Amino acid sequence: MDNNPNVHRYLWNKPTQKIEETIEIITFVRKQYVDNGIGRFAMISKETNEFMGWAGLKFNTEMVNNKTNFYDIGYRLDENFWGKGYASEASFAWLKYAYETLKIKTI
Repeated sequence: MDNNPNVHRYLWNKPTQKIEETIEIITFVRKQYVDNGIGRFAMISKETNEFMGWAGLKFNTEMVNNKTNFYDIGYRLDENFWGKGYASEASFAWLKYAYETLKIKTI
């Protein structure tokens, strides 16, 4: 999904061009699990067992809107799963997990 221009239309409009870029993203996500105990998780359709995309928490150390060192919720879905409420459902689940389980005060 990181190389899909339609997905990136809603992000920073820089789809990946090379497999090495995708490997860097995967490495970063895996490091989040080790460093912060959280990360992005695969979303799998219960009906078809298809990979739909991913969603989850990330601890962001880069400057975004004049803020650093904060948690965010992110997701990316294959276009076949857009407009069906999956991103909302995942976001609400991750909010609940962040507040109730991890005791994060701000997302």
